[in-house]
Amino acid sequence: MKLIWSPAITLDGNIAKADGNSDWPTGTDGNQFHELIQKCGCVIVGKNTYNQYKGEVFPVEGAITFVWTHSPEDSEKNEGVEYISGNPKQVLEAVARKGYDECVLAGGSATNDAFVSAGLVDEISATIYPLLFGTGMRLLSGNDIDIQLEFISSTNIGDGVIRNRYKVIK
Repeated sequence: MKLIWSPAITLDGNIAKADGNSDWPTGTDGNQFHELIQKCGCVIVGKNTYNQYKGEVFPVEGAITFVWTHSPEDSEKNEGVEYISGNPKQVLEAVARKGYDECVLAGGSATNDAFVSAGLVDEISATIYPLLFGTGMRLLSGNDIDIQLEFISSTNIGDGVIRNRYKVIK
C-alpha cells in the first residue's frame, strides 16, 4: 500500500490559520488534489478535518473518503464515506484489504503526525503557498520526526504556488 501525503501549506509550515481557516488554496490546487484522490481511489482524513470540510471538499466524487476516528460506531452514514479506527498501520491494512493499492493522506495535524510518525508515508506531494501566518495549525502536531526526502519534481501551478513531490527515504 502506497500512502501519498498531500498537504497544502504556507511557507512557514501552516495548514490553516490559528482560527482553523484554510480558505486560501486555489481552485487549481483543489482540482489537482481531487484528481490525485480519484486516481488512488481513496483518501484518509481525520474526523475534525472531515467535519470542517464536509460537503465542500469531502467526500470526493469517484473515491472513498476514510474518516479516521476513535468512535466509528457513533458516526453518521454518508455515501462515499467510511469511518475507520485503529492505529495508523491497522488503518492502512484495512484500506488495503478493501482492494486499494494507493491512498492519499489529507490531514489535519494530528492525523498527519500519526501516519508520518509511524513511518507509513511513501511520498509527499506538498503544495506550497507564498503566505506566512506566523501562528496557525502546523503541518504536524509536534512529534519528534527525522525523515529524509528525495526530491522528485516541482511544478508551478500559478500565482506563486508550487507543488513539490518527494519520495520518503525509508
